[in-house]
Amino acid sequence: MRSAWNGKSRLLALLCLVGVALVFLPGCDDAPKRPGEGFFWYPGFRDWWRIPLVFPWQIHIIDTFDWGDFEKYDPVSLVGGAKTTPFLDDITAFCDAENYWLFKDKKNRFYAFHIATEKLRKFEAEDELRLFLEIKKLPFSGWKDLKTLCDERWKVANKAGWDPARGFYVQKKISYGPRVPFKMPWQMILTDSGAYIGKYDPEQSFSKRLRPREWEKMTGNVTGIAWGETFIAFQQKSAKEPFGCLVCASGKFFYFPTQEKLYEFIRFSGFEIPSLELIQPREFYERRWQEVDKIRRTNPKALPVD
Repeated sequence: MRSAWNGKSRLLALLCLVGVALVFLPGCDDAPKRPGEGFFWYPGFRDWWRIPLVFPWQIHIIDTFDWGDFEKYDPVSLVGGAKTTPFLDDITAFCDAENYWLFKDKKNRFYAFHIATEKLRKFEAEDELRLFLEIKKLPFSGWKDLKTLCDERWKVANKAGWDPARGFYVQKKISYGPRVPFKMPWQMILTDSGAYIGKYDPEQSFSKRLRPREWEKMTGNVTGIAWGETFIAFQQKSAKEPFGCLVCASGKFFYFPTQEKLYEFIRFSGFEIPSLELIQPREFYERRWQEVDKIRRTNPKALPVD
């Protein structure tokens, strides 16, 4: 009687083991290796998923897509083992309403989150939320369950990653105008009406909108700009306090009446920069892309994130 453990059986068993490995191992070696990296390309692992919204906001899901947690990611940690600040638990549905995100939870409560100011408003009934949207003249496109939202967001993020003409450090122009990448998510857009500083989202890569949303335009009328790796210094036109500083890590803006006060704040904050020169946005656009293109050619890993 021949042994059942012949050459064909061993080959079949080996193939089965390889198949099992391919099912369970993807994601292990692909996890981001640096803090802040991978926000728009790391989906999670096994039964742990992420839905990226606008950096650093995400929805975190474990085991089931029936509900998830809305949270703020801390970019000093690894995306795959993130430190986060929870904002809402047990979210079951989502709706994008321009400058707001709308949420519904397991207890059938409703929330409106203002993206630019990070303010959260609670409603006990959907009618109250609808009235709020009507007063604000905001659209309501309908609720999406988390599985649908996850598929849509990763489809957008993956398109931005696959297309070499798109993405945070490769796309030089969107529908609003030429753009300058700083450090995720901060960017500057040059338009016919002036330059402004705001937040990046992969959806901008495919958007046909000619008017930016509020969270995409955190400060406008920029006439001078300087980039210090951890901060962005700028000057605005026709402002009571025309000089400002954006601290990239916290996302906080500080404004000053004079350039001397701005420089004093930068020195007091301990930001390391050998010299600070505010230059015109168009000239800065040329300089910044020369720097980014050189880094991408010689040392892509030196780019701050993603």
